[in-house]
Amino acid sequence: MHIIMKMHAIDPSWVSYSLAIFICERCADIHRSLDSHVSNVKSIEDENWTDEQLQVSFHSMSLMLVSIESLYAMSY
Repeated sequence: MHIIMKMHAIDPSWVSYSLAIFICERCADIHRSLDSHVSNVKSIEDENWTDEQLQVSFHSMSLMLVSIESLYAMSY
């Protein structure tokens, strides 16, 4: 079962690059406790992003956009 919490974090400083979502520090702690196949988190202020981390992030964002486009197309 997947549980998604709607958080209203002001100025989120973390990202789950595997899920392509921005999160607050509290949620980042929770995501760090998950297995790496579920979520990978990193501070957005960290300047040391590896090529692999960037590729995973871009791939996740692409999948999310395709899903959104599919949902939009189905509504018409």
